[in-house]
Amino acid sequence: MMLIFIVLSIFSTTYGYLINDLADKKLDEQHGKENTFKQDRNLKAVLIVLLFFIISILFALPFRLNPYFTKLYILWLFISTFYSLPPLRFKERGKMGLLLVVLAQRVIPILLLFAALNFWQLPEIIIISVYILFRGLSSDINHQLSDYENDLRTGTKTSAVELGKDRLEKVFQYFLNIEKVLLLAVLFTLFLKYFTISYPGFILFLFPFILYFLMYIFSIKIQIDNKNLDIVNPYRIENKNVFQILHQVFPNILLPFLLLIYLLKQNIYFFIFIGLYFVFYQLYRPETIKKSFLGKLISQKILNIVC
Repeated sequence: MMLIFIVLSIFSTTYGYLINDLADKKLDEQHGKENTFKQDRNLKAVLIVLLFFIISILFALPFRLNPYFTKLYILWLFISTFYSLPPLRFKERGKMGLLLVVLAQRVIPILLLFAALNFWQLPEIIIISVYILFRGLSSDINHQLSDYENDLRTGTKTSAVELGKDRLEKVFQYFLNIEKVLLLAVLFTLFLKYFTISYPGFILFLFPFILYFLMYIFSIKIQIDNKNLDIVNPYRIENKNVFQILHQVFPNILLPFLLLIYLLKQNIYFFIFIGLYFVFYQLYRPETIKKSFLGKLISQKILNIVC
């Protein structure tokens, strides 16, 4: 069932992006942005989107007897479809549109995973879901801030246009701070859970919790010493700093790797997913490590010791 869910996720995610590109074909052209269907006729684009919609439904059918999964998946299809498509077009409904896209792209998918695996540990579900909600909010606010000028010019009523750039930037900083606290809570929850289950699990999640806590304290000091908002934006590629580690490296790279290591103890076949993990993030390339903040920091410390 896990393999079926992974395939379902791939086709459903693709459908979500394709339906958005189909609805935004003309708008993306005005913004000068790339679009999957830029060179395609409307009929061809519609047929491709319809194909992925049907395939997604087919891979969702094995979970149809699970009432929670079925209701969540129908809700996801509705939001994902009408986020971009008229007449509802939620993406142009300001704050409500922002919340709905985060639910569709972040929160509902994780709830679907919990339902598919029959995972009903309420404390873990709540803390992980709330963390993902705020992580999604900060990520999509950053995206809207990046597109603010284009959306303002074309009259696209996003939350950035509705609230104003300056006001939304303050909200962005507020959500980033909440996100850091919530990830600390997630790491602490994992530490407590595996402390009672197994000694290896306890050791596995103790180190990242302590490391994240120390880096979090360090980030607070930087924010107190430096009031510049730019330094707190972890989504800018050029910002190789502690904030990028807290918001990107820990949740996207380190935490999934630790979970895969723990799952490897349960089933040796998780070596396959670890291999895919290394390929996806290109961690087999020395350049990837060297260009990271940690890689640069270690290299600088070595140079200081040598020199």
